[in-house]
Amino acid sequence: MMGYAHGPDDLALGNTVDALHTGDIARRQPDGWYELIGRSGRFVKMYGLRIDLQRVEAAMRADGVTAFCTDVDDRLAVAAAGHDESEIQRVAAAAAGVPVGAVQAVKVAELPMLPSGKPDYQTVRDLARESNTNESNVIGMRELFADVLLIDAGSIDPDASFVDLGGNSLSYVTMSVRLERALGQLPADWQRLPLRELEAMPKAALKRSPWWGADAGDQRRTARRGDLFIVGSHDGLFELWGGANVLLGIAGFNFGRFCLTPVPRTDRVRHLRNTSPGSPGRPSCGWRSRY
Repeated sequence: MMGYAHGPDDLALGNTVDALHTGDIARRQPDGWYELIGRSGRFVKMYGLRIDLQRVEAAMRADGVTAFCTDVDDRLAVAAAGHDESEIQRVAAAAAGVPVGAVQAVKVAELPMLPSGKPDYQTVRDLARESNTNESNVIGMRELFADVLLIDAGSIDPDASFVDLGGNSLSYVTMSVRLERALGQLPADWQRLPLRELEAMPKAALKRSPWWGADAGDQRRTARRGDLFIVGSHDGLFELWGGANVLLGIAGFNFGRFCLTPVPRTDRVRHLRNTSPGSPGRPSCGWRSRY
C-alpha cells in the first residue's frame, strides 16, 4: 500500500492513491534523486506580516547562511552553524522583513535534526529561549537604547532622541514596553526626548494604569481580546452593528500614535474635532447576542 494505514487490513491493500501529499518540499538533483529541503505551509504572524518561514530559510540560504527558522514568544528564532549571531540576526531580519531586534539568533555547532532526518524546530525554540538575553541584565538608559536599536552604545549622542537614532514604528513598541519597565512610567512624547533627559528621570513605582493610559503590553493584550469580538461576530455567536466603523477608528488612532509632526497635540485635537463629520454623542456601535 502507499499512504497511512489505519488498521491491519489496510496493509494488504494495493495502490489506492496515485500520489501521496506529504507536505515536504524537495529539490531534484541532476542524478534524479530528490533532496528534502523543508516543509510547506510554515507561516507565522509577526508585526502584522504573514511570514513564510520556508521562504525565509530559502532567502537566507541564497545569502550563504543555512538556517532553521521558527517562532518563539512573538519573535523569530533562527539557528545556524558557521556564522556569528549578529550576522544570523541581520540576514534573517532582511529575509523576513522584520526589525533586527525581532530575531533571536542562535549559533550552533550543527543544525539540530530529528531521527527522521528532518529539522528539529522544537530544539531551535528551546535553544532560542535559553540564549535569550535577560532584559534585567541591560543596565542604563544608553545600553537600553543600544540593545533595542542594535547600535553601539558608545556612539550614541546624549542629546539624540529615539527618533534621531533611527527608531521606527516597529521598534517603538519594544522600546516603549522596556522603557516603562525601566522608569516605572512612560513619559509623554518620550520618543522625542533626548537621552540625557531620560537618564535624569527618577524611577517611579510601576502602577497599573486605566485603559486609556495602559502600557504597551496591556494594549497588545487588549488587542488580542478584541480578536474575540471579530471572531464571535463572524461566527454568528452575536451581532455587532457598526463594528467595522469602530475598527476603522481604532486603526486610525493607532496610526496616529506614532506621529512625528511638529504640530502640537492640542492643535491636532482641535483640527480633528473641527473636521470630524460625526457627532460625539451619536452611537456608532450596537450589540445584540443570540444567546
